[in-house]
Amino acid sequence: PGVFLKGTVLELLNTSHLVRDFDCGEPELNQYLRIEAAIHHKQGLSQTHVLRRTRDNKILAYVTLAAGVILVNAGEDGPKPSAVLNLGYVARDLSIRDNAVGKSLVNWVKHLAETLSSFVRIRGVMLSCYKGREEFYKSLLFEAITPWATEPGSGREQWTMFYELPIISSAPLPPII
Repeated sequence: PGVFLKGTVLELLNTSHLVRDFDCGEPELNQYLRIEAAIHHKQGLSQTHVLRRTRDNKILAYVTLAAGVILVNAGEDGPKPSAVLNLGYVARDLSIRDNAVGKSLVNWVKHLAETLSSFVRIRGVMLSCYKGREEFYKSLLFEAITPWATEPGSGREQWTMFYELPIISSAPLPPII
């Protein structure tokens, strides 16, 4: 996608990236970038974009995206699927001290969804949020659309959160169920 912040570039993860040095403080997210992101890309499941500092090629942050669907209430026709952009992971290296990079990446994803929606109808951006991070996403206009649930395997509590894109056409969208 090009220059993101001064002295950085946001680009699709590739084999030239030095992922082993990335450390966000969460082993699960580090492992995802180091091992699973490339596998998911090859399998067509998702794409990971890395924010790379140009002077030393250090990965400062990453975001993983995939296509997804949610069910909307289509009235008498019952629930119908509606396309969304699924924000899988956002992580920043411990060398980044504040949330500005994370917020910038999430705002980039929202802008990307808005751009895509002018070509293909996309309802918004959906993500799963671990307990304790909901205020970060609420500050970026995401709303919880499911109650807290326990993630299988990890036992961590999470919400599904959603950012609904502004309506582009004059026809109102059916409500999410």
